[in-house]
Amino acid sequence: MLTAILSSLVFTGPALASSPLSFWKAPARDGGYEKISAKFYVDPSSTWKTGYYASTQASFAGHDVQYFGIQPREGQYSGHLTYSVFGKGSSVGDPARCSGGADGGAGVSCSLDGINLNKGEWYEIVSAVVEHGDKGRRWNGTLIDSQGKQTYIASFWTDDSYGPLSGDGAQWLEWYYFNGIYETTTPEQRDCQPPFTVKYERPTLYVGDQQVKAKDTGKDSKWTIDDKCAVKANDPNYSVEHHDAYVQINGGIHSTK
Repeated sequence: MLTAILSSLVFTGPALASSPLSFWKAPARDGGYEKISAKFYVDPSSTWKTGYYASTQASFAGHDVQYFGIQPREGQYSGHLTYSVFGKGSSVGDPARCSGGADGGAGVSCSLDGINLNKGEWYEIVSAVVEHGDKGRRWNGTLIDSQGKQTYIASFWTDDSYGPLSGDGAQWLEWYYFNGIYETTTPEQRDCQPPFTVKYERPTLYVGDQQVKAKDTGKDSKWTIDDKCAVKANDPNYSVEHHDAYVQINGGIHSTK
């Protein structure tokens, strides 16, 4: 029963409007981009608990977005990887790891369980076009750990209405346990989300072998008071810090006070 409950709560779509988002942008170019990579680092002080989703989202030149990221897990294996796309005109590339639909709408949702992730280490996820033909573009997702080991995540197709990546997007941290109760509870009724801090390097996009580093736009989402600890502090229970080399998103900042 617990497994079924946790499976139903796994979040694989873009963050809710109340979640901390920070936006990035790379120079626009004719032809767009067909490869992107982004790095994630979970601070050692974080509470490693199922319920968080750290993600990078990238917009297509035509329509919709793709997104990928990491989720902590408790148990034998400590990590779960996601790799998905929104919109009509997408299709499953790897039936063993993907299914049709994304966050209740059109798209493809892919994931990989049984991954060991550790706090205090950088992980990179790469999304790249590996085939372009009559069916459109086939995108592969790959995890690269701090030792350089590569793990294939999954693949999906986007038809030509999507086009390549446009060079803009966002990075966000979601406490997805709130998703199923958001409309039926008040902040005073929601337990405090645990402390969890993620550093995000701004994505790198590629034109052939040339690397193009995305820049921090300095813009974040509007935040709301979502749980008991936020109500007590009269302040959202998360924050975003902008640094030269990365953006840091902190969840549960009032949960230990």
